[in-house]
Amino acid sequence: MDYSYVFGDWCEWEQKIANAFIEIKETETLPKYRWIMNKAKEPFSFTDYGFRSAYCDYYTIVFRKRDWVNHYFKLFADAYESYKTKPVDVNNLLVQFAQEDRNHKVELSFISKMAATIDPEVPIYDVSIGSLLGLSTSSSSDYNVRIGVAERVYDQVKDFYGEILNNESEYYKIYIQRALNEFYTVFPEYKDITPVKVIDFVIWGDYRFRKHHQ
Repeated sequence: MDYSYVFGDWCEWEQKIANAFIEIKETETLPKYRWIMNKAKEPFSFTDYGFRSAYCDYYTIVFRKRDWVNHYFKLFADAYESYKTKPVDVNNLLVQFAQEDRNHKVELSFISKMAATIDPEVPIYDVSIGSLLGLSTSSSSDYNVRIGVAERVYDQVKDFYGEILNNESEYYKIYIQRALNEFYTVFPEYKDITPVKVIDFVIWGDYRFRKHHQ
């Protein structure tokens, strides 16, 4: 699929990057992100109140009952352990969480963030990427509809990242490399952040900037 519309012309892409960097700096999101990624590697982190609180604050997980939170972090811990022997699969986690949740909630955004904490090569789905690609989940009362839509949405997100990061097209290479080079230059202490996450930060930051400066 052609995703060139995402970048616009060169000036538009440069502006998106600039917008994102403003938000990244103002929100101090990078040290928070690194702390979460490092803390998740520690034993018993998923039962630690400090980690849970910081993680929920960072990813805006609010107004959730204790049962939901416990269920989420139990799955998180199990998935982190399983990752030692097999790749993390967002759609599998999505189904597992929904089936075990008493209300059968389909939590694509939060499950993708869980998976991306386990493996930083995994892309996140949230409102910013959804807005960019014209994607949204379903609020249908039918569980099968909700889960089916969520799986298709995430497959599209994976296709997007796979295409822009792995396509041999010089067009994509130039635009993506520009974003990566600028990110690693402006934030040199964060050169360990994966290209997938860098592009996620650019998309998130530009969306947030435009929302706050309409």
